Amino acid sequence: MIYLLVGSLMFLFFLNLFLKKGDLLYPGTIQVGIWFFVTFLYMMNIEFYHEVNPLVYIIILMSCAMFSVGCLATSGGGKRKSSILISKAQIQVIDKLSDILVIIAIISLFLIYCRAREITEDMTGVIAYVKLRQTINYGEPHEGYNYLRYLFPLTCVSGICVIFSHILEDKNRFKKRIIVIFIIGIIMAFLYTSRTHLLIFLLLFGTPFYYFKTIKLSTFLAIFIGLFTILFVIIGQLLGKQEFDIDSFVLAIASYIVAPLVAFSGQLTEIKSFEVGANTFRTIFAILYSFGISAPPKPLIQPFTDVPVETNLYTSFHPYYLDYGIFGVLFIQLLIGMCHGYFYRLVSNDSINLFRVFLFLVSLLPLFSIYSTEGHFMLLSLWMQFLLLGLLVFHHSRKLKNLIKGQQ
Repeated sequence: MIYLLVGSLMFLFFLNLFLKKGDLLYPGTIQVGIWFFVTFLYMMNIEFYHEVNPLVYIIILMSCAMFSVGCLATSGGGKRKSSILISKAQIQVIDKLSDILVIIAIISLFLIYCRAREITEDMTGVIAYVKLRQTINYGEPHEGYNYLRYLFPLTCVSGICVIFSHILEDKNRFKKRIIVIFIIGIIMAFLYTSRTHLLIFLLLFGTPFYYFKTIKLSTFLAIFIGLFTILFVIIGQLLGKQEFDIDSFVLAIASYIVAPLVAFSGQLTEIKSFEVGANTFRTIFAILYSFGISAPPKPLIQPFTDVPVETNLYTSFHPYYLDYGIFGVLFIQLLIGMCHGYFYRLVSNDSINLFRVFLFLVSLLPLFSIYSTEGHFMLLSLWMQFLLLGLLVFHHSRKLKNLIKGQQ
């Protein structure tokens, strides 16, 4: 049955590609392509992992089909535009705003350094790194440092502003700023709770270059895969989770990409009753709980399971299935596909502008982690921060009103 699934996903992938004239940034192509890649890896190593419930194959194939239908229904008949006309005055405003954001990011690094010195004098050890991450992500408000987690989206937005300026003005003076903000962003990503944020930063930093066709797809993939692999290993070393050798590295990659699929299969037989939104909308319940309105939200960190690789990731389907079952999974995939199709349509008509490009690129980010964890609802607060910062940057000056409205 796995061969039938892989073949069906391949057909669906090329169908999405054909319908959007070969656009690899089309959400339907990305979603189906990722599941094709994951299931293909599982098929090639099927003897190593535990057996997957055939129901999982049905969920994957039907979810990809529903997502594709929803995306196609709202994306319109046009193809994504990769060129944009923008005035020099508008670029100058974005340029100045990016300078301010870069300065704030640099200051935030100094604050993080101060916090690290408070924790321990030995800043190179695993304990210091783990303590620093816990303080920033889970620290109490009275400690005064947990606000630093909000600097990650700020760093990402400042980076994309610098990249927009670099691409549209094509000036070498932006190269140094790109390097600076890239280093700061990597450090910020290291201080978050998962490798997902590292993936988010690298994608948001790299996709503008491919969107505006300033680099080839092969170059983009080579740089992205190389950087993510190196940084993946570094995080593993900092956390003390793996030894630095080829076997452990391959095992870690397998745990991160393929194991969640197998782990999700094991959860299907353990579900007794549905929890109706408690997992899917965990972020909303967490916000309500902070105001004393709701009961404590479901835990964000899931228990580990052995497949036989240990993992606590269960794919993006997991919270949907816990709450609504298989039909809920399919319906949610349809709705999410429609949302992604709408964002694609924003950059497919004649009124394309930088704000719409920014929204489109951000909307793609949760798709790249669907094989391991749910990102559309679980990271809702992060997407809201991106949206607010994007509005702040692009609505900051009257000079940008025409940009937001799509007027040239």
